[in-house]
Amino acid sequence: MLDETVFAEYYPFNKVNREFLPVLLEAMTFSEREQGHVLFEAQENQPVAFYLLQGQLLCEYPEGKQRTIKGGSLQSRYPVGDLNTQKRFQATVASPKARLMHMDSTLIDHFTVWNDVYDKAPEHSPLRGHHSYRWVLGLLNNSVVRMLPRGHVHDLFSNLEAVPVSAGEEVIAEGDAGDDCYVIARGQACVYRCGADGEAQVADLTEGDLFGENALVSQEPRNASVRMTTDGLLMRLDGRSFAALLKSHVVRWLNPEDVVQLLAEGAQLIDVRPPGELDSLDCLNIPLESIREHSQQLSRDTPLITCCADGQRSASAAYILATLGFDVYALQGGVSRLLRLL
Repeated sequence: MLDETVFAEYYPFNKVNREFLPVLLEAMTFSEREQGHVLFEAQENQPVAFYLLQGQLLCEYPEGKQRTIKGGSLQSRYPVGDLNTQKRFQATVASPKARLMHMDSTLIDHFTVWNDVYDKAPEHSPLRGHHSYRWVLGLLNNSVVRMLPRGHVHDLFSNLEAVPVSAGEEVIAEGDAGDDCYVIARGQACVYRCGADGEAQVADLTEGDLFGENALVSQEPRNASVRMTTDGLLMRLDGRSFAALLKSHVVRWLNPEDVVQLLAEGAQLIDVRPPGELDSLDCLNIPLESIREHSQQLSRDTPLITCCADGQRSASAAYILATLGFDVYALQGGVSRLLRLL
């Protein structure tokens, strides 16, 4: 582990509020690499920011130019290569061993956005006064938030509202309309779902977890209940802001004509309606309620297209699959027009 004072000398952490450094340092990965190990090749777009702590790296450019980076030098205070851009050289460990620290470059970039929002927030802002800011890192690590551009990340934090909660309090109830989603800033919660044998706990939630967003995507009633197991603090995002910032950026829509073209190129169509609503559409059926559970049977190498009767469930399924890392689209509107085209 690196001393915080030394860590604060590395860019862009030297621009970040000191109170955030412990959280960032905890999230940093440290490793040692042997001589000859290639960190990345020329033109390789690797979304990781490497920092050299000890040892030497040899940087070789395609045109034959070389330069050496030494641990402890001014150059080593910056990421090896540019953040979020294709590297222009190959970086290889030149010393017997090299000690490095590294972090996802998108996470670093988005954290600097958070830092800017925090600096500009008024003293009474709900973003200030937290005992810990681990929830910020948890939220930024959320797969949906990671897809957002810088401007959307800025607006996301600017639209959060603090909501104190108590142990045993039911934050959302299964069957209710979805108006907001939440991030746990402090405390723990459990997710419950009703079944044939009564209510069962299906998940645990902790600091930085986002919940309640599925109902905002599908515009259908909540499919589970969430209760606090401890006293805590939630950060609430209203439905309108969610639609503008998250849903619109994550869910990719296709019209029926484009779906037919993509299917011809090998995409897989998934009908997310319950069995009782199915018609003559010949494709894989995974009801929305089971999409996460059965996602393991889907290929990550093939584009997926979700469809339903009116597009609402398609959006929710596409959102869930996108958060799981799938290349997924949603059919705009219902399947009736697609059936005519097929």
